Amino acid sequence: MKGKCLKWIVIMLVLTLMLGIRVYAGGCYQEATKRQQALISYLNEIYVQKYPQLGLSLDYGTPSDRAKLKQAAKEITSGVQKTEPKIKALYDWIDKNIIYDTQSMASPAEVYNSRHGDCLGIAVLLCEFLRMENIPAVFSDGMRGDMVRVVSEDTMKNEVGHAWVYVYLNGQWQLLDPLFDTYMPSQEEIYQWYYPWYTEGVIPYYNGMNMKLLDGTYYINGNFMQYRNGMMIHEYYGLPGGEIWINSMQGISFVCRSQYHEQDTQDGYQYVDGRKEEKISSRLYTNGWIHYGDTYNFCKANGMLKNQTIETIGGKQYYFNYGGDMSILTSPSGNVELYGGYPIIRKGETLQMEILWTPNEGTTLKWESSDTEVATVDNTGRITAHSNGYALITCSDMLGDTFWHSSMLEVCVVSPLKEISVNKTQLSLQKGSSQQLSAYVDTEDTFYYGKVYWTSSNEAVATVDHEGNVLAIAPGTAEIRANSYNGTVQYASCMVTVEKETLDERNMGESDEEETNEKSQDKAQQDTEKTSQSEMTQAVSKNGTIRATNNTITISWKQDENATSGYRIYVKYKNKFIKLGSTKEGKTSFTIRKIKGKSLQAGKTYTAKVVSLKKVKGKVKEGRIITLKTSTRPKTSTITYGKKRTSTKILLKWKKITGVTGYEIQMSTNAKKGFKKIAAAKASKRSFLKGGLRKGKTYYFRIRSYKKVTGGKIYSSWSRVKKIK
Repeated sequence: MKGKCLKWIVIMLVLTLMLGIRVYAGGCYQEATKRQQALISYLNEIYVQKYPQLGLSLDYGTPSDRAKLKQAAKEITSGVQKTEPKIKALYDWIDKNIIYDTQSMASPAEVYNSRHGDCLGIAVLLCEFLRMENIPAVFSDGMRGDMVRVVSEDTMKNEVGHAWVYVYLNGQWQLLDPLFDTYMPSQEEIYQWYYPWYTEGVIPYYNGMNMKLLDGTYYINGNFMQYRNGMMIHEYYGLPGGEIWINSMQGISFVCRSQYHEQDTQDGYQYVDGRKEEKISSRLYTNGWIHYGDTYNFCKANGMLKNQTIETIGGKQYYFNYGGDMSILTSPSGNVELYGGYPIIRKGETLQMEILWTPNEGTTLKWESSDTEVATVDNTGRITAHSNGYALITCSDMLGDTFWHSSMLEVCVVSPLKEISVNKTQLSLQKGSSQQLSAYVDTEDTFYYGKVYWTSSNEAVATVDHEGNVLAIAPGTAEIRANSYNGTVQYASCMVTVEKETLDERNMGESDEEETNEKSQDKAQQDTEKTSQSEMTQAVSKNGTIRATNNTITISWKQDENATSGYRIYVKYKNKFIKLGSTKEGKTSFTIRKIKGKSLQAGKTYTAKVVSLKKVKGKVKEGRIITLKTSTRPKTSTITYGKKRTSTKILLKWKKITGVTGYEIQMSTNAKKGFKKIAAAKASKRSFLKGGLRKGKTYYFRIRSYKKVTGGKIYSSWSRVKKIK
């Protein structure tokens, strides 16, 4: 046996030498340890000893954004005096209030306003909160996974990309990670689970580091240096200096300007303060203003340029764009807003752009928009917004077909929020009971508005979670709000009354018929693993009720007293409404089975109109019109992957269903009953990380897809149950 083991070891060593495989004792644990140690040494040198203000600087958003976040941090830590309890209060607030959402921008103001953020957004907001309370903090991104299990750096990308925070407390840097419920863990836990790449755009170097693994800025031998594929940037490209973007995701980006010097050639940039230092090729300009003629950039102490932010200087709003260049922006409303670091213009409004450089003599300024359907610009720099999307505005100093200078501004055009509503305006609950509310946001904008978060005015009476589930705590009243950000927060509310005695839990002010419809819909969709193709789901609104199967849609509507000749039903077909049929007086329902002789398709949206008919002087005329956005029942998804990421977190993945609005996920500890909703995911999402689970316990999951229609949602049948232990 001993001989076989020795033989196997020899074979592995030979393969390692032949194939060049990098093998570490204990997987990547040693490399993770070295990176963490280099990171802490870097933080102590740069953020503590040399530039203590760097860990307190506020670098994102607008002046009004920063003021709002500062006030929020002050309120969260109100009454707390000591530093560590303040850190815990801010950590707990984010853990409780920010919804994990991979489709959200990471800029701190947007995460706070929408209450949605991915791991980077959560980390950046926590970092900004801490700095606003005068607590040094930085955020880092890299990989999270079991470094003992990961074989090599080359397989690291199979792990979970992640971001987290380091906070400086009592002379030490402590790690914070709200998404994974990690608060100031031990060094051993950090080394095992966290593998840092960039720390606010910089890679701290240690001897023997594999520099081919990551491109970007390395802090090496006291200098911030640019490397690409293990080579200094000017050697790799053979070009003098320039801007190098080293990391950009979800509205957070890092850009820098590297020096170039070779014999009598240099890049031409100089420090505004007249500082003289040795030119070292591929080293970054740092800690101050630099300029090349009338082009200016501000370099932070770590070499990163100030970018995608607004500063008020001399009463004017200076916008630092993606590349760190500046322009002056003026908005009719007074304050310029940003989304993902780009200036916002609302549909129909304008924004004035002013360049900071002086045109050359004899040249002509040329203003252009990359997409005139989104935004146009006139010859004075006045930008007008037309439709949702992004447009790049360029101002060039032209001499014939040659340009001498140019400035660029990418703008984001958004539409106003039309309406936000809640399915119930009043609700009575018995103490200890619960009920789910749903919100509807009417907007043309799919990327800026539409995110909803829930709040309770009195959590001692009733609480509400991220999915609108209201839990009655104690007798009294509480206002439950569905909030959506639209420059300001707009909301719709439901007044909840919690009673001591048993109530029928019926929604006050709504009809018995609507309540019965809701109960029958819930009953039909509850605890069902396999559902027949003909089973219906339904949605109820003030205009009517929609019932759907996979290949039929039945619509019903409220009686119109003036409809003395019945109703005529139309459906939209190839952008035109065509007549489907009619009903007699008094009949207020109609079933759609075919359109132009073709059967309805599962999961397809159909827009129907119900027109009242009445006789006037012997002629039938059309009267009231009700429009209903309908859909057949969508196809059922399948949970394709389920695995524990930690002892308390499970990652789910599912099959994409084309054309749906989203998915609902339920969980239970019993394979046949007790399922409760744990998440709602957008159509673009195909995974969900469930946390807060008990170690060693078995859980069961199921999923269904849905389509939004007038009055609610049409659901698919439930998927097969996925067991995960």
